[in-house]
Amino acid sequence: MNAALVAALPGLAGNADLWTDEALVNAIWTGIFSSFFPTTSNPGTFLVCPEMIKGTVKESYVADLAIMQVSGAAPPTFRKPALCFEGKSSINPATWDKVEQQISDWTSKANIGMYGKIWGIGAKGSQFVIVAKDRTRDENWYFVSIGGAGPTFGNARVIYDITAAADIALLGPFLTFVTANPFPTIPRGIRDPLEATRMGPVAITHAGSDPYLKKIFALAQLHAALGSSREVFNADIIARGIKDETPTKKLTKDQFDFINTAITSVHLNSTEVVDGDQDVFDQTAMLAAMVNTRIAAINNEKNPNGYDITKAEDRLRMDNDAANGLFNSYNSQLGPFEVTKEFWTERQTHTYSTTTIQLDALGDLFASLALPEAELVKLLDTAKAFVNNMKNISLSIANKGVKNAKLINFIAVQAPVGNPDLAHVAVQRMIYIQFNQATSEWSTSCASHTNYTLDVTVFGMDVELNRQVVSLTYDHARKLICKDADITLDHLGSSGAGDVKNIQSNKAQPIGPAPINNG
Repeated sequence: MNAALVAALPGLAGNADLWTDEALVNAIWTGIFSSFFPTTSNPGTFLVCPEMIKGTVKESYVADLAIMQVSGAAPPTFRKPALCFEGKSSINPATWDKVEQQISDWTSKANIGMYGKIWGIGAKGSQFVIVAKDRTRDENWYFVSIGGAGPTFGNARVIYDITAAADIALLGPFLTFVTANPFPTIPRGIRDPLEATRMGPVAITHAGSDPYLKKIFALAQLHAALGSSREVFNADIIARGIKDETPTKKLTKDQFDFINTAITSVHLNSTEVVDGDQDVFDQTAMLAAMVNTRIAAINNEKNPNGYDITKAEDRLRMDNDAANGLFNSYNSQLGPFEVTKEFWTERQTHTYSTTTIQLDALGDLFASLALPEAELVKLLDTAKAFVNNMKNISLSIANKGVKNAKLINFIAVQAPVGNPDLAHVAVQRMIYIQFNQATSEWSTSCASHTNYTLDVTVFGMDVELNRQVVSLTYDHARKLICKDADITLDHLGSSGAGDVKNIQSNKAQPIGPAPINNG
């Protein structure tokens, strides 16, 4: 780091007026970044860009500073954001969560570097934190600690101070590391550090932690390649001695019904329906119901006292578990039945009249489905039911600060790549809506306020399923549900529990256009 700058920083500690001015905070960091990211004529150089805008006219975000790596022949033509900086004054009321969210919002609208990798630094006065994102690993942000052989990624926020000599000594080597490694690589095995602060104690359990399901899907993939029948597949499970030894606690009928109705399933009907499409839908919906029931039974065994259907706190926990668990299962190497998968995320904050919040918010959240407005209206009672559910829970729950979530599973049956001559397959668009307000705000705002600001993070995922694998596992899925829940096949039906909405979609590609790629 520039020697004069290093010498000056500790002396700024006692200058309170300096740190109460955001412009001066940003100016100091501009000087720091300019020392490490100089602009030269060489390929691979950097630009320190103030007030960089990303997004659209309707919804744009401004980074106080962005470090752009540029390359190509002079003048450089290829620019990739490597680091996003957000500065606040020491008297700004924004929390660290808010500062970090602003970094996340900006990067969601930027083409964030190589394979979706980027560093972030947030400052409040002289204090600062470091975060990083690596979309080749997952969609989460991780806190960064500096020192030693290099930066490490973890769950706990580490706060540094640029007026502290010890922290200045760590910052220089870190920024030198970033110049050589402008796009972070985060090792696997680290839990999302922001989940606990934003969602409360929501369990993440997926089939990757269930060795039995892993074996079943692996075997189904083999038999799908061989063209086996269900009878042959089921007989091979027995012949190989594959047994379910995963610890589970059987769900009661009421627990099963609550868990499976917590997730709304929507059947998108194409106008090009062929014989067998209903079977494809039934088998796909049964697979989702089986995974959902399995997750709940595993959670029930681990924490049976947390699945008391008579308690509002537990109903909220089960609601969150169902949404979070099923979405993460499909996003965390559930099994080989996945053919393709696309993932995206965005933050939405809008203010609505409480008399129209359900319809207006629904229209915004599901706009990417490209459904006609008349069809979106049919989903209105889905939003109303959820709002009413949250209001009722918030009246009796003791911990008013618990957040809530919702998962809606859209299933379309269509020909691959829109080719009507090929066998139809199921494509699922799972939309996980993470409501960032606490439960008490639902009750208060929806009951008495003229306007209500809905603040949500939307995670979306499209998954095309291997038709043969889904078909082979259908009988086994029904059997496994009845093992993990106190129900009969008559109660289960042909496509799992829960009401299914049938929505007429556009003629071509009923799942809608490809999701916006934010990275």
